[in-house]
Amino acid sequence: AGSTPQSVNLSVNATGLSNGTYTGHVTITAAGVSNSPQTVAVTLNVLSQEMKETFADGGSGWIISPMGNAGGWSVANGVYTYGGLGFSQACSGNAGWTDYTFDTNISLTTLSNWPGGVRARVNPTTGAGYAVWLYPGSGKIMLYSVPQWDINGAGVSLLAQAPLTFDTNVHDLRVAMRGTQISVYWDGGLVMSATDSSYANGYVCLDADSQPISYSNVVVAAAQSAVSLDAPSPASLVFSSVGAAMPAPQTVNITAGGANVAWAASSNAAWVSVAASSSLTPGQLTVSANPSGLAQGNYNAVITVSAPGAADSMVTIPVTLTVISAALSVSPSGLTFFGAAGLNPIPRTVQISNLGTGTMNWTAGNNSGWLTLSSASGVAPSALSVTANAAASGPGSFTDTLTITASGAANSPTAIPVSFYAGSLLFSDDFSAGAGNWTSSPLGFASGWSVVNGAYTYNGGGHTQVYAGSQSWTDYTVAADFQLSSLNDYPGGLRGRVNSTSGASYGVWIYPAQGVLKLFRIGQWDIDADLSLLGQSAQLPMDTNWHNLRLVMKGSSIQVYYDNSLAITATDASYSQGAVALDVSNQPIAFDNVTVISMP
Repeated sequence: AGSTPQSVNLSVNATGLSNGTYTGHVTITAAGVSNSPQTVAVTLNVLSQEMKETFADGGSGWIISPMGNAGGWSVANGVYTYGGLGFSQACSGNAGWTDYTFDTNISLTTLSNWPGGVRARVNPTTGAGYAVWLYPGSGKIMLYSVPQWDINGAGVSLLAQAPLTFDTNVHDLRVAMRGTQISVYWDGGLVMSATDSSYANGYVCLDADSQPISYSNVVVAAAQSAVSLDAPSPASLVFSSVGAAMPAPQTVNITAGGANVAWAASSNAAWVSVAASSSLTPGQLTVSANPSGLAQGNYNAVITVSAPGAADSMVTIPVTLTVISAALSVSPSGLTFFGAAGLNPIPRTVQISNLGTGTMNWTAGNNSGWLTLSSASGVAPSALSVTANAAASGPGSFTDTLTITASGAANSPTAIPVSFYAGSLLFSDDFSAGAGNWTSSPLGFASGWSVVNGAYTYNGGGHTQVYAGSQSWTDYTVAADFQLSSLNDYPGGLRGRVNSTSGASYGVWIYPAQGVLKLFRIGQWDIDADLSLLGQSAQLPMDTNWHNLRLVMKGSSIQVYYDNSLAITATDASYSQGAVALDVSNQPIAFDNVTVISMP
């Protein structure tokens, strides 16, 4: 109440109000006055802050449009400046924004035309939206409907213009959109408005051209609720590098519910690099770690994901890199021994290597008394000799684990499983007393066999066998050393569970030209009459040096070993017992140290 002339101050209280538009009125009454009462309409828009950009993070999350000229944009002291290199836009926010106010401080360097302005409701693909441009040289501000990034392209429509006085101080430019109503404010005062329904939603852009212009304190407030970045998936990354090897890149999913929000990522460490699959959520971030030049140790970094148009505009992703210079490598990965009372298997060698750099000290250990090591420690590269002792184990099947440890090295400790089959010695022949234990098969060619330098040698005169042992043997392993004279196919191999009458048996043959072993079920002495392939090895190293071939049969399980390493595994129940045979054909081959041991 009061007496005219007088002013009434109005204020609003948004406490407890959800986002939206509220209307009311103030009534002025003066008794005895003919046009009393009078009403003043009041509108309150309750908005949520969608963006508050101070460029403290260097403008991360602002996308340069296809117009290019990214090199013209720079950030210093919270001010985002364009150098006037030609058409360019820097854009950010939520492509789904509809009704909102877009507010920014602007300062000009010159008062010439075409410094640019701002855009709102921008389509992130086409650039279509509403543009407010400043014309300092002409003293005007203009509002356009623009159907593409290039404001000089076809279809641009002038919606409104107003006179305006310009200087090089900092001023506030605001664009407010409510449905089809577009209003433009300069330093808080309405300068022009228009009605247009061309564009209903889109993010915001700082629009620049051929004169320097600076932007600061960008604020977007909208009637719809703010969106938030989801927690990155995964939330953290762990890399490991051995010997300066580059670890495989990893990916992180970046989402903001179902919203399309502009985002970007950066790292605070030079050894971390990031690449985004898209400029709007949902997107995927590819992260790489480069250990080049880093000493052994653990390194930590943080990736910052910036999305200025989200309520939580920054999320962080911890990254850890472990750089290991030494890397333990052992070969073979497993050991199998076959022995008997009075016949210990030959020692096996484990090669210990450093696949990385620097010096790697190692130690070795096991749990069983029947397994002995030539040394319990060393410096890589080294060869560790491992021996199984049948006298210490007694008969039976045994397992142990050989553990190799190299402190501070990758792959440490490494466990090598060890198996030991200790049976009874059924047969052995080193041919030191001739070949009296062996009988020629019905295929003949007995004259092709001879003992030379303590080895039983066949001249390759044709397919035949010599056999030995008992028809009653069932589960056993037969092994023999062999030496090829050439790397041509069909030198022969070994047979087990041989029927000494028919020759039916299991046979493993050597194919040097192909570099493989083949396991057959053979129905008679002549392998070409009836045979079935049960298994074939991978590629094996073959030459004219001495090697070891072993056939293991227990129940229906059949295994083939080459130089003490498992090469073939098969299952067949056709033959359950029989003798052993040295199987030969049309290439010279020599055999030595034949042993047959029962399988426990």
